[in-house]
Amino acid sequence: QVAGLTRENAALRQLVDGAPVSYQSLKDQGCITAVNQTWLDTLGYEANEVIGRPFSSFLPQASQAQYQEAFARFKAQGAIKGVEMVLVHKDGRPLLVTFEGKILYDEHGKFFCTHCIFINITVRRQAEERLLQEQQFVITLLGSLPGIFYLYTYPDLRLVRWNTNLELFSGYNASEIKDRWLLDWFYPAQRETVSAAVDAAITLGRKTIEADLLTKDGRRLPFLLTGARVDIGNQVFLMGVGIDISAQRAIAQELSLSQFVVEHLSDEAYWVAEDARLL
Repeated sequence: QVAGLTRENAALRQLVDGAPVSYQSLKDQGCITAVNQTWLDTLGYEANEVIGRPFSSFLPQASQAQYQEAFARFKAQGAIKGVEMVLVHKDGRPLLVTFEGKILYDEHGKFFCTHCIFINITVRRQAEERLLQEQQFVITLLGSLPGIFYLYTYPDLRLVRWNTNLELFSGYNASEIKDRWLLDWFYPAQRETVSAAVDAAITLGRKTIEADLLTKDGRRLPFLLTGARVDIGNQVFLMGVGIDISAQRAIAQELSLSQFVVEHLSDEAYWVAEDARLL
């Protein structure tokens, strides 16, 4: 029976040591009584450097107060989950980890020890922070564009990303713009032309057209719109930018009017000159 229990304990110890997460057990005062091999590998220590030491000695000074508060709450509640804390590797590197654990009680219902696991999330958090920085860069870049930016799903043509200029030009707020159908921005008479341009952009890679965007208050704003196909994973998108050409169109109209007046005045001057010659 003793031999059987010994083998069973050895098997359990091997199972704990081979676990892919770090395990530790603390006594009431916070001293370490057991760790597994993953714990040792994660922090770079040998077992004889760890057992019996206060767990707080593996935390930076700035985290001491947080640890004391979290440990007291852990003992009071009997369990923790998702508690993040910074540990210090033997070489001095800070490691961000997340804890989950329970309290083991004796036969009298009193605290006996903790059973905790933690996962090193340092690399994951760094990756998340890089993604957030990249996302903020994109948001800042889109916000600095002189015109509008849009990103539509294809083929259902629902708006999923835009810049603030689209809200400013259109008069719609973010909740009204999200998932808006692309063709809802245009008069029915222009929708066939716009739809054909979308198909051309998806098929050929890029397409530019002039079209009038409908604002919330019913105005028509002329835009030069350039759309391009973008493949992200298995999803196809229509991405593009638009430049307000109201000023250019007004100038073109002025020039057209001026040309008409000049030509008309030239005709009048010719006939006046002819009349004077005949007289």
